[in-house]
Amino acid sequence: MARVITIGGSLQFISALRKNFPAFHRINRRIYLGVALLTSITGILINLLNKPLGSQLNANLTAFNGVLIVVFTYSVYTRAKSSMVPSHRRWGLRLFMAASGVWFFRIGLMFYIGERLLSFFS
Repeated sequence: MARVITIGGSLQFISALRKNFPAFHRINRRIYLGVALLTSITGILINLLNKPLGSQLNANLTAFNGVLIVVFTYSVYTRAKSSMVPSHRRWGLRLFMAASGVWFFRIGLMFYIGERLLSFFS
């Protein structure tokens, strides 16, 4: 699922693909939006049904991110169907950033931990 979010979302921003292969853009959009909805709703349910692994604040912020992804997905889809292209692109970027947030956080965390380990052993 993370690959679809990262790769599929990135492909949506390539203007040559949008222009020359509009059918691919639409199919990729449907898959991307479906995966984004599925993962965000699953994340929200996991946060509601289980005791949080970290702090309650972390669980609440993760659930809030899931709600944002649902709202952004709806906004992207409705604006695409209404042919509101500039607005559709803005909401698509918001969705990509919200859906990729966990990945960005993990990458940043690994860099932080790696830097701390290097400074500890040097």
